[in-house]
Amino acid sequence: MKKIALLTISFLPLTFFSSCETANANPNVNQCMIQDLKILELEKENRSCQNEKNSLQSQIQVQKNAPKNEQDVFEYVGSNNEKATKKLFNFLKNRGFEVEKLDDVNFFLISYNEYTFFLEVLATEGLDRILVTKVFKAEKDVKKDDLIVLSMLLNNSFNVGIFNADEGVMILYRTMSFVDKFDLIEFKEFLKYQNSIDKAIISNEKTKDLALKLLK
Repeated sequence: MKKIALLTISFLPLTFFSSCETANANPNVNQCMIQDLKILELEKENRSCQNEKNSLQSQIQVQKNAPKNEQDVFEYVGSNNEKATKKLFNFLKNRGFEVEKLDDVNFFLISYNEYTFFLEVLATEGLDRILVTKVFKAEKDVKKDDLIVLSMLLNNSFNVGIFNADEGVMILYRTMSFVDKFDLIEFKEFLKYQNSIDKAIISNEKTKDLALKLLK
């Protein structure tokens, strides 16, 4: 299948024991010193990694506490799908996303993180949703019935959206819900999560064989 949105680091203290304390019993004193230097280097590297970890944690905390940029918040109040989708298109385009309008349809194309999605806003007076559609192309001469079997298997194995089979393609529908507005960072993470889905499809014991056989 062709690829089309908490790291936890634990450091154990390193105790230093000088092997040179037994140098008088070992004629090779230079080798003893080299070993001690290696231990010192490991301790230094350990401290450096710990400092990097502390620095990263501080940066994350600063970002969490920082006020959100209003320009990076999408907001729509209403229940008109077409207007909401058009506003989302312009919102993403103005922030450097690669987007493309499609003729005679309400949804549009967006390319992000090496993937291409179809996007459409389903707006209501209450809970709004962004319908995110990902299309997987099937291998040549794969029958729709085989794709239907795969779609049922994927739906039973994962809780990430709805898989649906069509002629020559497998389609994944996911929805991101929001009430009137959402943060751009949240939206990016939602799109990036597709990478985790793809990996799961081809690594899960129940789905990988059929997925690799049928999908590009």
